[in-house]
Amino acid sequence: VQIQEVERLIDAVRRTEAAARSALTVALAAALLPRLEGASGPLAPPTAMEAKDVLFALREWLPAEARAHADERLLRWLLVDWAGRAGGDHSGPKIVRAIGAAAAPALAEGLRQVDASAALVLAQLLREVGGGPDRDLGAGALIERVREREGLAREPAYQALAAVGSPLGRTFLLAVARAGAEGGRVLALLALAKDPEVASVSELAALAGDTRGPGAVREAAFTALEAIDSPATADALAAIIARDAEEKVRYRAVEALVGCCKVAGVARLLAALPAGYSYRRLDVSDFIEHDIKELGVAVLPVLRRALASPSWIAR
Repeated sequence: VQIQEVERLIDAVRRTEAAARSALTVALAAALLPRLEGASGPLAPPTAMEAKDVLFALREWLPAEARAHADERLLRWLLVDWAGRAGGDHSGPKIVRAIGAAAAPALAEGLRQVDASAALVLAQLLREVGGGPDRDLGAGALIERVREREGLAREPAYQALAAVGSPLGRTFLLAVARAGAEGGRVLALLALAKDPEVASVSELAALAGDTRGPGAVREAAFTALEAIDSPATADALAAIIARDAEEKVRYRAVEALVGCCKVAGVARLLAALPAGYSYRRLDVSDFIEHDIKELGVAVLPVLRRALASPSWIAR
């Protein structure tokens, strides 16, 4: 590690007979691990970074117990300063993915301390490798930090909450979206757009369809709905198209319906367009036909069937 001969070392280990290799890798790991512990300050010295890389490179040849011990020490070391330590030949995300589900508890705990940029990365990794309980723990840690006076700022915290993919995080974001300052509600809804979940549809639709709600909140709710490809989303958006008296809102619902549900969404919106309203030709072209044309030839069967619709606007 000190004389920059890591590749030669790994090649030598690779060529070593299997019967002798375990004892060799255990001894090498025992010699390298203290270099991690000796790294002081927020940024790791080069030899510690290189020791981290070698430990990971040796990982596949370590016996199970020694590997688990090295994994635990590597994770602990990385999480002291993720931004400063997750680089190198073997990145922090690569190490976490290799460790798998066993890394999830450390990631959830790490969300209590890392900075905003690292929080999003750790949350995404936790979603990849963690089960429901660990993801809930991670979401709980983020919620606590949002509520602290000097805690994590709302926008990165909300984005990380969405990235974790926990029902606990979704419930919190929906609660924020329902009430409070407009800016916070919008941030929560835009975060929910990154965590599309059918269970959120009814509450998102209520916000999008709230005629007394702030315009920015309604727009953000449509953005979140647009991400959820589900018959439930189609039902909710079709209902808004059919009943909302404001043209701008109806056309935004049309855009969201085509965006979320593609060809199936076109069938729903053509059936939902109110025949009792008047329509400006340019609006129909810009806000309905344009979105439908974006789907290409796949939508032709739906359009042919619509020619027989009793609704003049659908035809």
